[in-house]
Amino acid sequence: MRMPDWVADHLRAHCLDGWRITVIDSPSVSVGSGRNTASAETMSAIVDAEVYFGYGIPEQLIEAAPGLGWVHSMAA
Repeated sequence: MRMPDWVADHLRAHCLDGWRITVIDSPSVSVGSGRNTASAETMSAIVDAEVYFGYGIPEQLIEAAPGLGWVHSMAA
């Protein structure tokens, strides 16, 4: 699944000064009973992230993001 383009546009229009919105174009797969993989693009972006918004979150993303304080999964 992929969020509609208008969501990223809305977030960018309303984010606070100094915040950065990164939209990942490559797919990451996170399903409860299946294979969980994150793309190299996602792994690179998550390192200094404070917030992750996606459809599920592979365990390796949590491990790679020590500053991650909020995860919003559309799968929930």
